[in-house]
Amino acid sequence: MKIIILLLSLVITASTAQAGDSLYERISAEYRGQSQGVLSLSSNQSLTPHMLAQQPTVLQQQPLQTPSVLSSPTTAEPYGVQLANGNKTTSGTSGEHFCNPLKREWSRICQDYRNLYSRDPMLNFAVALGVGGVFANTSIDQGFRDWYQDDVRSSGLDNLSPFFKTFGEGAIFIPVFVIGDIVYRYGQEFDIFANSTCVAGEFFSRTTRTYLVGAPTLLVGQFVLGGARPNDHSSDDSHWTPFNACHGISGHSFMGAAPFIVAAQMSNRWWLKVLFYALSAFPAWTRINDDAHYLSQGLLGWYLSYLSVRAVSKTDGVRLPKGMTIFPITSNNSVGLGVLWKR
Repeated sequence: MKIIILLLSLVITASTAQAGDSLYERISAEYRGQSQGVLSLSSNQSLTPHMLAQQPTVLQQQPLQTPSVLSSPTTAEPYGVQLANGNKTTSGTSGEHFCNPLKREWSRICQDYRNLYSRDPMLNFAVALGVGGVFANTSIDQGFRDWYQDDVRSSGLDNLSPFFKTFGEGAIFIPVFVIGDIVYRYGQEFDIFANSTCVAGEFFSRTTRTYLVGAPTLLVGQFVLGGARPNDHSSDDSHWTPFNACHGISGHSFMGAAPFIVAAQMSNRWWLKVLFYALSAFPAWTRINDDAHYLSQGLLGWYLSYLSVRAVSKTDGVRLPKGMTIFPITSNNSVGLGVLWKR
């Protein structure tokens, strides 16, 4: 009897295992065909221990994402990327979009500083300071001032002077250029402009960054050199007296020249470059005409502006000549300036 029961148990076990294997094969085939990863059994089907021992991962398979989920508008994509359903989405939060233009502009400003406060520009400015020192601490500045005020200045020039002086008024133009720069960068971020770049926007951006990168040298130089104004009755001449006054470099010359030099370096036509460079000297001229600055102070303000614009243009990948060097020319009866342009 025990032998018969044992034989029946073996037959039942074998048939049950065979049925379970057959059921598993059907389920696996269905799973591979649909690729849904969801296992369902009818009420008259059951899993055997044999199935669980050999394929324990069948029950652990997670559902796959369907194409409708992958093309959901909520999927994180870079800004301006077209999704499968044709909608346009943005990545990150609104706070990130608010900060992105500021971060990118800050990185440009940092590169501007690296460009300006490097060896070659600082050596060039040191040469300019040496020339300015010669002018200020000899009779050149005072002699030029006396000659211009006595023999050149006229009522017609006095009427022209206020127009160009306005370009050096920081209280007017700094807010204009800063606001223009911000509007331009956020317009780029949110695709307001038809093209990725705008000439006016680039002009606002470069001029703003010129003010920012050159301002530390301007402010430090004004106080350290200690130059006084020609019409300052507390001082009798143009000599530098460190920390005595704050006019060693003309701020109007620096501020007023920047927009014109930026326009010159953004221009492709040579005659526009010549025109804008010529116009960039007029704010400095107004200070000499109005007896508000000596010649050396106006020249230092203009040249600092020129070096600052070059640093900004270099950040933006503009190919520029190697630079301009200004040096004095003196003879027995005359004094002048020489300009060396290196390509």
